[in-house]
Amino acid sequence: MTTNWVNEKSILNSLNTGVLVHGGDGNVIYANPKAIRLLRLSEVQVYRQDQYPKSWRIINRYREKLAPEQYPASVVFRTSQPIKDKEYGISDETDEKVTWVLVNAYPEFDSDRKIKQVVVTFVDFSYQDKEIPFHEIVRYANDVIMVTDAQSKSVGGPFIVYVNEAFAKLSGYSTDFAIGKSPKFLHGANTDIEARNRIRSALDNHLPIKETIYNYRADKTGYWVELNIFPLKDETGVITHFAAIERDVTEKHSFEEELIEQAATDPLTNLHNRRGFFDGAKNLIRLAEHTKEHFAIALIDLDRFKQINDQFGHDIGDQYLIAFAERMKKSFRKTDLLARYGGEEFIILLPFSTAEDSMKVVEKFRRSLDDNPIMFSDFPKSSTTISVGMAVSERDSKEIHLLISAADRALYNAKDSGRNRLCLASKI
Repeated sequence: MTTNWVNEKSILNSLNTGVLVHGGDGNVIYANPKAIRLLRLSEVQVYRQDQYPKSWRIINRYREKLAPEQYPASVVFRTSQPIKDKEYGISDETDEKVTWVLVNAYPEFDSDRKIKQVVVTFVDFSYQDKEIPFHEIVRYANDVIMVTDAQSKSVGGPFIVYVNEAFAKLSGYSTDFAIGKSPKFLHGANTDIEARNRIRSALDNHLPIKETIYNYRADKTGYWVELNIFPLKDETGVITHFAAIERDVTEKHSFEEELIEQAATDPLTNLHNRRGFFDGAKNLIRLAEHTKEHFAIALIDLDRFKQINDQFGHDIGDQYLIAFAERMKKSFRKTDLLARYGGEEFIILLPFSTAEDSMKVVEKFRRSLDDNPIMFSDFPKSSTTISVGMAVSERDSKEIHLLISAADRALYNAKDSGRNRLCLASKI
């Protein structure tokens, strides 16, 4: 036995692979020379953990310091499961160089299935960093790269463990400032809560997600980022981190918003067009349903507008429509939704307004055109009047198309009764 052990020890001592053997109590009972060199410790320190320098540490692939209970042998003792080809770094805070090792560890059991020892082997693969400098690629990538931990979601996290230089350039925050914070510090008043909830749900369910969200820079200006978030797993399949690749899409988003606004705006009057009205009405009606408030719809038609076009020409007619739209903007609340519904017909949605209040406001506007007619260059004092049909939402009916139909019938009654008047729909 002695001879065999001497021979085995001689072989182990000559290996280019580090070998550590931990006894059943967790203490090291054997370390070959390669292990001592790779660990960057003296022989005494290897056998006596209480002798480890305070600056010495084992780190994971994300350069996070591991606690002793996270060391390979400790994990095997705790789980009774082997570790296969897992990456660890051995470093000293006084030296920037890291020794990267590929670790395998396995338990050996006695007849009672208790661990009698754990054998740990590790191979130096630091040289592989020189082949492809991934860390440098990530650091200097144009896209923002952010890594958060996966363990702290329940305590206000996840928290940032890494951001690259592109993050600092885009956000205005230094990389050191961001480390240890939740990405939520970038959010603000215009950050969509639903987008945040979708991201949170994906993280809780360990799923990848693509999302576009509005963030804020250090100088409080906003920007849009397109996020591609995905979980990172260790060799055992446990999710340890989340990585996010973020691209600044502010210019693209602004362009898309401009196109949407153009598609929803009447080019002549700069009021909403029919599409823009219905888009805006959806949100106002949803809010009215939530608050159990009433709202009114008013359809306005310019009386005998065709005579203006016939007498003065369409250019003058267009100028009149522009002036009329400006008068509307000054006469109604900013919360009221104004739109050119088509030709010389306009529509208004007055939210949070009773029938009585709505009629007073619209009737005041109608009378103002009599008392203070629209005038501008090349157009004489006008006696053009308006006819108005109005419908007010009932407690159980807030269907927009039903209200518009009712307002349209009331408008017909106003014109049929002699024009220049307001009629309220009796029922929806």
